[in-house]
Amino acid sequence: AVFYMVAHGLSTAALFLVAGFMIRRGKSRNIADYGGAFKVAPLLGWTARQLHEYLKRHDLPNNFDYFDPTKVDEHRECGLHLAH
Repeated sequence: AVFYMVAHGLSTAALFLVAGFMIRRGKSRNIADYGGAFKVAPLLGWTARQLHEYLKRHDLPNNFDYFDPTKVDEHRECGLHLAH
């Protein structure tokens, strides 16, 4: 329990430190002034169809039919958890 209390205190302090840096650098306390996640990652607002059309239009690969060679069994996360 003590570990969790210390971890919580450190993580909270780090979040306040980051928030303080952002306020000092951005000169605003209003979160809307920073533009939100869509300013940093506009793909978050796209639908699956829009993303698929963009990939086709720019001749980019997609991962819809990606085969992960590390997943040897559908019930395991990766091949590292094989029984020896």
